[in-house]
Amino acid sequence: ADGSGPAVGTRVVALVDEHGWAERVAVPTDRLAVLPDGVNFGSAATLPVAGTTALRTLRHGGDLAGQQVLITGASGAVGRFQIQLTHLQGGRVTAVAASRHDEDLSGLGAERVVGDRKS
Repeated sequence: ADGSGPAVGTRVVALVDEHGWAERVAVPTDRLAVLPDGVNFGSAATLPVAGTTALRTLRHGGDLAGQQVLITGASGAVGRFQIQLTHLQGGRVTAVAASRHDEDLSGLGAERVVGDRKS
């Protein structure tokens, strides 16, 4: 330990390449995140699922820079990550979601939000 991480005894979660079921594992400090007191370990374990799902689906599209990308189910967890990841890669996002999500999804990087305009 080089002292760059959280204090001993701090509740943390980590992104690990191996030994994911181990109770203890040595992990570089840049792969750690402090777990807030109000969040239990079971809930924290599900957090990366939506983000990694979004990343894997977008990788199939190749280089998204300058591409127009349609994201269905955009107001869900995976869709929200897809919007942000596409935007960060220089893609242009059209999100499909109810109108009540227009402002929220635009704030994440969607250029247009289309779908049911009654909601």
